[in-house]
Amino acid sequence: DAIHKKIIKQVIQDLIRLFNLTCIIVSHDALDILQWAERVIVLQNGTIIQDDEIKTVYQQPVNEYAAALLGNYFVLNTSENYFNTVELPRVENLILRPEQVKVSIEPTAFTCEVKSIDYYGSNFLVKARLENQTISFLQSYDCNLKIGDNVFVSFTKF
Repeated sequence: DAIHKKIIKQVIQDLIRLFNLTCIIVSHDALDILQWAERVIVLQNGTIIQDDEIKTVYQQPVNEYAAALLGNYFVLNTSENYFNTVELPRVENLILRPEQVKVSIEPTAFTCEVKSIDYYGSNFLVKARLENQTISFLQSYDCNLKIGDNVFVSFTKF
């Protein structure tokens, strides 16, 4: 449970600092990995698929499996013609995080239709339809979007 997990984390952090230890943590919980790790090794079917700093694995996962371990993501096929006007790599499977989508009330690069809105306490995860693809983006706690609304989005690099 969250309360005991927090206590255990604090004890381990104290021991690491006190004795100048190196610690190996095995977890499937993205919050554990993101908060603790300096470096992460991602295994898929018993094979190392990525070994790098946590920030690199989060921002540049080698595949969808690695992306999924560290949180929400979506895949865009940027080789589609309607991506000709944006500065994104032209690939079939570009992995992006919701925080790489910028939403505006002013017309920007793309218009999307909101398909779902999930509440996460401090923010909302919104899924929207962009042409024939699904994207996701974050909205603050005061989100006033509704399913069916059209929004303007653009994409940023990490």
